[in-house]
Amino acid sequence: MKQLLLFTFFCCTALLLQAQSISTSLISSAGGVFAHNDVSLDWTLGEPMTERFGESSQLTQGFWQGMTAVTPIYETPDLKLKFSIYPNPFAERFFLENESQQSLTLKLFDVHGRMLKSVTSGTDLIEVDLSSLPSQMVLTKVSLTDTQQHLRTYRLFKSN
Repeated sequence: MKQLLLFTFFCCTALLLQAQSISTSLISSAGGVFAHNDVSLDWTLGEPMTERFGESSQLTQGFWQGMTAVTPIYETPDLKLKFSIYPNPFAERFFLENESQQSLTLKLFDVHGRMLKSVTSGTDLIEVDLSSLPSQMVLTKVSLTDTQQHLRTYRLFKSN
């Protein structure tokens, strides 16, 4: 009887308790909101900036977007070629925008070092479709096609 009473007490207590919730907040010296038609701009002063370019031409900036910046984890010193990879993280596909006149090769690896895909650029914009893969980190090695010189390595995150 004592065990049944104790069990009932714990069940009732568990139903009455609520979990802690943390809302997004920012302490800043200045900020504001500007809105016109369907466009809105929220800003704060002193906030670290990151950006994400989405497939629908979306630009996101803010302190909670910490993993969206695509920065290389390796880069050839004195690199003169201009190219960029976006977005990060990506759901199905990401893009390499090649501003140079040289052909580039992308080799994609998982965290175990297995090659997932190899793509060679023939145009200014390469679309890399990885929709068939599960969520994971993808290491992207960019090199020149003719000389196979390693230029940069990026760490991208695929999320479903």
